Parts: sequence; C-alpha cells; structure tokens
Amino acid sequence: METLAIAICEDTDADRDRIEAAIASSGVGCACDFFGSGEAFLERFVSGKYDLVFLDVFMGGMTGVEVAKMVRAVDPEVMMAFATTSGDFAMEGYRARVERYLLKPFQDEDVHEVISSAVQRAGLKKERSLEIAGETIPHSRIRFVEQSNHVTIIHLMGGSERRRRGRLDDVEAELPCPPFYRCHKSYLVNLDHVKNIDRDLNVFELDGDERAYIRRASMAEARRLFEERMIERTLRLGER
Repeated sequence: METLAIAICEDTDADRDRIEAAIASSGVGCACDFFGSGEAFLERFVSGKYDLVFLDVFMGGMTGVEVAKMVRAVDPEVMMAFATTSGDFAMEGYRARVERYLLKPFQDEDVHEVISSAVQRAGLKKERSLEIAGETIPHSRIRFVEQSNHVTIIHLMGGSERRRRGRLDDVEAELPCPPFYRCHKSYLVNLDHVKNIDRDLNVFELDGDERAYIRRASMAEARRLFEERMIERTLRLGER
C-alpha cells in the first residue's frame, strides 16, 4: 500500500480543515476526498474505494450514524471513524462496526492514531481471509459457521453462504479468536456480528435475524467475550 484512500464526510469547513491538517501532519501518504453531506458521499461511494472514512455524526440531512449503516451494508471491510461532540453513539457505532471516535475538539495525535490503524488494516487485508474452493472470503464477511453432518456451512453477510466438506474444527483452526468464538459443538460465531445474547434460550442473536446456540456450560464465557469485544470496538475514547 503506497497511498491511503480516505473520505472525509463533514459539513463544517473548520472541522474538515482540522482533519485534513492532522492527516497531512501524520507523515502517511493519503489521498482524500471531501464531502459536505452524507448524501453526497453515498452518491460516489462504492465498496473497496476507501481504506478509511471519517463521518461527522451531526450533519444536515442524513446523520453519520445513518450513513455508517448504509456503508456497512455494502462494504464489510472499510474502516470508519466518527467525529462527534458526544460519546453517546457507542451502541449505534457498534452496530455499524465503527471502530474509532474523535471527540471534538480533537488533537492531531487522535487523528494520527486512526491513520496508523488504517495503515495496518490496509496492509493486512490479504492475510485476513478464508479460502473456499478458490474463493477468497474476508473474515469480516463471515457471520457464523455451522456444522451440518459432514459439511460446514459458512454464513456470510447479505444472507449468502458457502459450503465445504469437513469438520468445524478445521475451520476454527483457520480463523482468529477474537473475533471468532466456538460457542457450541456445531457453531462458530463472529462476535462482531452478534447483536445480543438470549440467556433464556442460550443463543447468540446475530444480524440477519439468525441464532447460534451456546453450550450451557459456556454461557458465562460467551457473555464475557461478547461484552469485551463490544467494549473494545466502541469505547476507543478510553485510549486517548
């Protein structure tokens, strides 16, 4: 990766200029596109175009939260960062898998941290994937994996799935923990796609309105790992 592709979606000129100046001082080669609204950004956005997207939470028209949800529906990989005056959007950001938060007024170092993470992410993209019948599937697209007789079913974002013969143990060995967690002899989940835990039914509730069973003896561990993953992805402000 020689240049980091960045979109800055910000309707305040002063904040846009502040982000741009901080990016320029990071020492990383970046190509930036600027958008004054969520609508303008979405008109030009396509999956894979950007390595990093800065989103102002409070904009006229669509909010940053609304834009983030639409981005994540078509691009499971792009890194997103909220720029906001409030830390009250952690849960909304978690659901859209927004990974960084910049509290206004932010410092250059805050932006540099985001840039550093995006550089690392871009350099690791090819390594973070699963090969199935010649197809390369990014880990972030995998919601959960299910064992059915002698076949493993890989459930992907958007409702599609891939199948291959073999054991769930073999797939588990190829995927990192976290975010993947073996919650049951027949289920391996990506915690980044878990919305909730139903303790009465002993299941993870995943996006796409699907469920993965949790072995009763693992309920405490499953809850702990889910909460730790959620905190890790949403409470980045504590790292400042």
